[in-house]
Amino acid sequence: MAIFTQQKMSKMPAGKLYMIPSALSEHSVYTPGRHELEVIHSLRLFLAERAKTARHYITTTLPPYKQQEIDVLELPKHGDDGTVKDFIKKIQSGENGGFLSEAGCPGIADPGAEVVSQAYSAGIEVVPLVGPSSILLALMASGMSGQHFCFKGYLPQDKTKLAQVLVSMEAESARTDSTQIWIETPYRNNAMREVCLKTLKAGTRFCIAANLTGPQERIFSAKIKNWQPTKLGDLQKTPAIFLMYAGSEPTRQ
Repeated sequence: MAIFTQQKMSKMPAGKLYMIPSALSEHSVYTPGRHELEVIHSLRLFLAERAKTARHYITTTLPPYKQQEIDVLELPKHGDDGTVKDFIKKIQSGENGGFLSEAGCPGIADPGAEVVSQAYSAGIEVVPLVGPSSILLALMASGMSGQHFCFKGYLPQDKTKLAQVLVSMEAESARTDSTQIWIETPYRNNAMREVCLKTLKAGTRFCIAANLTGPQERIFSAKIKNWQPTKLGDLQKTPAIFLMYAGSEPTRQ
């Protein structure tokens, strides 16, 4: 009679969550490095802000698989319908997964932070990959303080409230010697520029970096007194980063 020894099944180790940067614009000069490509091409499970955009970006990397062979989950626009939990459970079961932002580095000014938080709660290792960050690229080209800076996200739409917030940020910049960085919905970029030029002090440095890494990239940084209302042209529908610096800069004019 055969004797069977029952062995305790070892639990499969959890997979990893890769934070995958994507291009900042449709015709961006950015291309993923060899390591990033290897990771993207090794994955079959993805979570993205928009599945259509993610699939398009993955296709541009010339993956060794067909689109129907990968699973791209889409984040719900309002609340969590269980998509993130399902994604995390699949990684817990041993499958590696990747999170893609709509543009640029995931987890910065997008819902990626919540995904990462849930991954850590589930004991999953998180691996950030190298890629373009419009916020850091703008800071690099601004000539402003890179030692102390603060990202404010979106500012109020109402022009009166916006002006009040800008004055407060300008005072914070002067007090802490820091660069203040923020973004706006592209179709309100022109209005944002107008309010900034009317509100900020003449000696405050102001920068707009538009369509970064794209074929129509435009960057200008100068003190308010040297700005012109039409500088950089029409910014409507163009992704842009706004920066100001009211700190001490004794060597600058």
